[in-house]
Amino acid sequence: NKEAESRKERYSFFCKVAKEVNAQGIVLGHHKDDQCETVFKRVLEGASLEALSGIKPVGQIDGLCILRPLLSVAKADILEWLNSKNIAYFTDPTNLQTHFLRGRLRTQIFPYLQEHFGKAFQDSLFSIGEEAQELTSYLDLQCAPYIQKALHGPWGVYFAELPASACEIKHIIRSMPLTLSRQQLRLVVAFLQEGVANKQVMTNNGILYIDRARAFFVQSPIEDVQGTLDILEGSFLFGNWHVTASVTNEVEPAKNSLRNVWEGNLSTYLPLGQYRLLKSTANMRRHAKEYSNWLGEKKIPHFIASKVPVVCKGNEIVEDFLTGCACPQQNRPYLHLKLVCKRAK
Repeated sequence: NKEAESRKERYSFFCKVAKEVNAQGIVLGHHKDDQCETVFKRVLEGASLEALSGIKPVGQIDGLCILRPLLSVAKADILEWLNSKNIAYFTDPTNLQTHFLRGRLRTQIFPYLQEHFGKAFQDSLFSIGEEAQELTSYLDLQCAPYIQKALHGPWGVYFAELPASACEIKHIIRSMPLTLSRQQLRLVVAFLQEGVANKQVMTNNGILYIDRARAFFVQSPIEDVQGTLDILEGSFLFGNWHVTASVTNEVEPAKNSLRNVWEGNLSTYLPLGQYRLLKSTANMRRHAKEYSNWLGEKKIPHFIASKVPVVCKGNEIVEDFLTGCACPQQNRPYLHLKLVCKRAK
């Protein structure tokens, strides 16, 4: 896509110059005709309603403010004003070359539409873009509390709470760095609204897990816990986890939960003894219930349980870091166990 590559190079050059001269931002000359072309192109591409907002009047590139003050002014009006002031301007001949889509729009498609629909068709396209921008601004406002509450961790982003509205759910999902087809997006919305458990949708750059009206977007790979490791004093690695074990008499409350796991910082205090780290399995039992069923009652997604090691003494799970099993008594030495997730690459 030579147009896209050229645009990227242009913006890169603008940003370079802006930084060299310590500019506050960059003013670009996009006008009403450009906006109409963008909206029309996105309509035919089947873009979402929000994407029909087209070119934004204010944006950012590499931290620099981008301003487009002429978006509501037609190109003909701009040229007329420049000519009236005898101001010279540059005309890029590639803008009209028909082997580029934008060139075909300007020289063939838009003249045809103007002939058969009249000049007002461009005003209609521009109005669609304005209303799409209004819709996007409204959804940004409505969804901001959910996006702000999202939990970011080593593996990705976790939405513990999402709105009930399908329109708002779609807006939030589109805010993530992933691409879903319309069919996938409808499926995700249905899973979330129905509150189903243990579903996953593959995306272009990660996996979106859906579990009981919660969304977990895993952009970095998570390794399953493998093998068994005896817990000794010192530091060691266990899968994605950096483990530190030390003896102490000072005990602080350790409230492990799904949130702590997602943040990648776990801690527990255990009476001195012989312990192992390993992966939980369904045949492990605690309080006479299968561990997998017990996790289900606690609403722990299955994909998380396989990534987090459990601490066992003999065949009994004494700490799973997900539901706060361990409840040490006071006034005796403890084994302080800390686990920090290494950020997956």
